[in-house]
Amino acid sequence: MTREGYCCKCGDCCDPAFDEVRARAYIGAALEFEGRKVNRDKDDGCSAFDHETRLCTVYETRPASCRAFPLHPVEVTVLPRCTFTFSEEISK
Repeated sequence: MTREGYCCKCGDCCDPAFDEVRARAYIGAALEFEGRKVNRDKDDGCSAFDHETRLCTVYETRPASCRAFPLHPVEVTVLPRCTFTFSEEISK
């Protein structure tokens, strides 16, 4: 699968509630999920996430784990505003 698209800065994946939603989506899709808090630097969410504006305060210098998001198509299925998509690679 190839990830396509761009970050629309909706902030939904940065919201602390996303960890639980993502874990349920993986379980529902019968996929292995290690329960890692990929985009988190502490238990109650990312310290760079501004809950009021729903924006990342360090967006231009955000960590590689944030830049790499989403890692799997199931993650965007629970984020309706996310503009990333995945396409299947066609082998020749």
